[in-house]
Amino acid sequence: MEKLAADNAKPKVQTQWDKIGAIAGIGVFFLGIVLLIAVFFLAYQQFSAPVGNTSIQINPEGGQFNVQSDLVGNLLGLITKAVFLFVMGYCSSWIALRGLQMYRASKATGEKE
Repeated sequence: MEKLAADNAKPKVQTQWDKIGAIAGIGVFFLGIVLLIAVFFLAYQQFSAPVGNTSIQINPEGGQFNVQSDLVGNLLGLITKAVFLFVMGYCSSWIALRGLQMYRASKATGEKE
C-alpha cells in the first residue's frame, strides 16, 4: 500500500512526443483563431458594401423592364454570401476546437480511474 502511494507521488515527466503534441495543438488552435478573424473580416467587408446596382433604367422603346430579376439576383447573392460565411466560420471554429483537443490530449497522463 505504501508503495502505491509512493508511485503516485512521483512527478510525471512529459515525453518529447507530448511536448510536440502540445505545440501542435496550440498551433492548430491559433490557426483556427486566425481563420475566424478572417471570416469576421470578410463578413464585415461583404455586408458593409452596397448590394449590387440599385438604379432603375428606363427602357427607351417604352416596353416593360424587369426590376424583379435584379431583386431576386441580389437576394440570392446575399443568401449565398451568408451561407458561405457560415460554413467558413463553422469550419474555422471546428479547427480551433480540434487544436484544443490536441493540446488537452498531450497533457493527459494516460491513467484512467
